[in-house]
Amino acid sequence: MGRLGATEIVVLIFIGGIIYFAFKQNKNNINIDVLNKHYLQSQIKSSGTAYLLWFFFGFHYAYLGKWGIQILYWITFGGLGIWAIIDLFTLSGRVASHNALIFQQIDTIDRKERDAEQARNMAMILAAKGN
Repeated sequence: MGRLGATEIVVLIFIGGIIYFAFKQNKNNINIDVLNKHYLQSQIKSSGTAYLLWFFFGFHYAYLGKWGIQILYWITFGGLGIWAIIDLFTLSGRVASHNALIFQQIDTIDRKERDAEQARNMAMILAAKGN
């Protein structure tokens, strides 16, 4: 192993700086994504809870975060019972649709995390090779 020249030292410092700042930036984005992911996971709803709320309080739309429809449901007394009967058969589908959107967002965050990890690993491999 010979001595490194000034050019090689400058290149190594430059590459090291790029890796450091890329890692720091990705780390901050991942922390935000992790928080978003945990929040999204807390928003996953249960069909059983939705049916209990439908049966006891007629509160199932609020459980899914649809307050406007919930207030209309209460004002019309569940569409004079017709809307309530229809909800009995469609509630599990509404919960599944609500959860599908959340699972899609979680999958997007997971994909971003995997891509960032792969980019970090490739940057470290390239830096170790000296390219």
